[in-house]
Amino acid sequence: MKSLLYILTASTILSSCTDYKSQIAQLQNEKQKLIQNAAYKDSTINDFVSSINEIENGINAITEKQKLVASETGNEVSTDAKARIQNRILEIDELLQNNKEKISALSKKLKNASFKIDGLEKMIADLNAQISTKDTEMLILNNQISSLNQTVNGLNTQVADLNKIASDKSTTIEKQTSKINTAYYAAGTYKELEAKKVVVKDGGFLGLGKAQMVKKDFDRNAFATIDITKLTSIPLKGDEVELLTNHPSDSYTLKVNATKTESTLEINNPEKFWSASKYLVLLESK
Repeated sequence: MKSLLYILTASTILSSCTDYKSQIAQLQNEKQKLIQNAAYKDSTINDFVSSINEIENGINAITEKQKLVASETGNEVSTDAKARIQNRILEIDELLQNNKEKISALSKKLKNASFKIDGLEKMIADLNAQISTKDTEMLILNNQISSLNQTVNGLNTQVADLNKIASDKSTTIEKQTSKINTAYYAAGTYKELEAKKVVVKDGGFLGLGKAQMVKKDFDRNAFATIDITKLTSIPLKGDEVELLTNHPSDSYTLKVNATKTESTLEINNPEKFWSASKYLVLLESK
């Protein structure tokens, strides 16, 4: 009887030892799974946080670029500034698109996660709201730039019109100045001037000289065209030269060289000299 009791007791002890080892193994497996789950959860959370930081940095970069665009549009817009604004707008659009894609990927990852992270859904919603705000701000900014471009184009048109008017006035002034400063002269002996149809035997010269008769069919090609502001000295032949047209005597001087073969008309006061007539006829002695 004692032997039987001993056997039963030993069997019970052995059975209890076997159950203990199984429980330890099970607990170790569960512990390993908890460690793995915790590591996965930590890795997933870190991934979420890293993605959120990237998105927030992208939003901050958008804000800074918006400030740069706003500062450019506040000043006079040059060609270089326009190019910079266009490049920054493209950069902002690209950043917005990238952030939208990242937020969308983050939302999908959160839905597929095997556990729930408190507050993460709200953070994603806040990021979406910020991106939506940036979209609205960019729409307003693009409208402002479009309006500014229209204003600049209008100003450019006005400037072009004003430049055209100024150019036309300048051309008119130049023509008038040229006309005012243009004079004509012919020099030669009586026969030479007569042959050129500048003087006539019965006494008239263009209605400007001493004769009372007017020669209406004079040949303008017989006269040299000059700029009275530049030509103040005319070389002539012979020692006796007569001005057949009216010019104030105190506005010029006739000088004869030592050999008396040549003379020079020196116009001392061009404005006064040409005031009576813009035509000058010089009668040379030989």
